[in-house]
Amino acid sequence: MQLLTTFSLQKHEGPYESWPMKSLVSKEGFSLGKSIPGYVLEAQYGCRFGYLFVTSWDCPFEESLEVVLTDEQLEIIDYRSIGAAYVSTWLMSHEPLGDSQLLLHCDNGWDVRVTVAPELQLDHRPADSTSFSPYLVKRSSLEKVSMKNPWWKFW
Repeated sequence: MQLLTTFSLQKHEGPYESWPMKSLVSKEGFSLGKSIPGYVLEAQYGCRFGYLFVTSWDCPFEESLEVVLTDEQLEIIDYRSIGAAYVSTWLMSHEPLGDSQLLLHCDNGWDVRVTVAPELQLDHRPADSTSFSPYLVKRSSLEKVSMKNPWWKFW
């Protein structure tokens, strides 16, 4: 993965509640006419499938992250959410782990490993641990959570 600094997201005006769920992407100041989920561009990388973006929602005390994979034309291939209602998750730092992985260090003491192959796979661990477990998240805000063993069946 190659760290990039060429992209930016549009700034929204007016009441927060009226903002769209996606923001237009610009490259070196020129709008590309494509949009991705989120309001703040936290990280951007080039990868073999196109681009990997990490965005947040500019929502104090309710923050979450989106990991968005696009092709080179900025068509969304896949995206995943990190965080939950009433639990903020801030990105503290990030680092590539080779050509197809990125490690996100979050403020809540957790690391999230993002693997691009060609869809996104997220795994997480406490920052002081060495072993990762699958991070069960929605594929997108329009799809239901898909789990082989949903936790609510055991309650």
